[in-house]
Amino acid sequence: MYLRNKDIDARLFLEKDETLQYRTECLQLERTPTKNNPNEDSPGGFPQTPVRTAMNTIQQLMMILNSASDEPSDNLMSYFNNCTANPTQDILKRVENLGCVFRERFAEAVGQGCIEIGSQRYRLGVRLYYRVMESILKSEEKRLSIHNFSKLLNNNIFHLSLLACALEVVTATYGTPRNTSLNDRTIMETDLSFPWIIRIFDLKAFDLYKVIESFIKAEPNLTREMIKHLECCEHRIMESLAWQSVSFEYIRMSCLLVCLYKCRFGKFPE
Repeated sequence: MYLRNKDIDARLFLEKDETLQYRTECLQLERTPTKNNPNEDSPGGFPQTPVRTAMNTIQQLMMILNSASDEPSDNLMSYFNNCTANPTQDILKRVENLGCVFRERFAEAVGQGCIEIGSQRYRLGVRLYYRVMESILKSEEKRLSIHNFSKLLNNNIFHLSLLACALEVVTATYGTPRNTSLNDRTIMETDLSFPWIIRIFDLKAFDLYKVIESFIKAEPNLTREMIKHLECCEHRIMESLAWQSVSFEYIRMSCLLVCLYKCRFGKFPE
């Protein structure tokens, strides 16, 4: 420029002076704010808050169970009828008896004013129980090419564990109701979270553990949050709950038998 015009353009010395620059970038930022987090709300979406997540889980569960029946379906009844020893009456009687236990313990924990809520939740749990049971039997029928599930369907622990798992899903989905007393203006809240369900049914934690994976596979419509919850139950069982029912005497005898086996055969049992 100097050779051409015989002069120096003073503006060249001001290019890096921020105080004299036209700040288009700042103006652009003010007009259209950018998002630092790509997971933030989009114009057509809503924030995924804990409350919204809980509502979505409840809605998904209701979609699964609205069309379900409180009684075994025709397909499930056909499995019962194919058994060497028909388990229908035992299953129905067990569901009735456990319903009394659940409603009574639910009312004790939450308050007598929530008896109807307990009945509703048990009814949902029974629907899910029948639904998952039918799905498991269909899967096993296809895998094993058999139609007689008499041994499984007459197993009390299997039914107790499967129903407990279904009720855990329902209880965890809805959470703990709050019962407000108008007389003393107090709010009572009781924790119904796991392992409450196995305690009221006097069910061993490891028996529940054995059905959780099959339960998840049999019900593909479970939400991600509920699958995570059941997996957390699995981890808690294996970390602590499964060992609480094992007596010290049993552990001592087991160690003694292992030592005797090693002394006799020179190796640990496989």
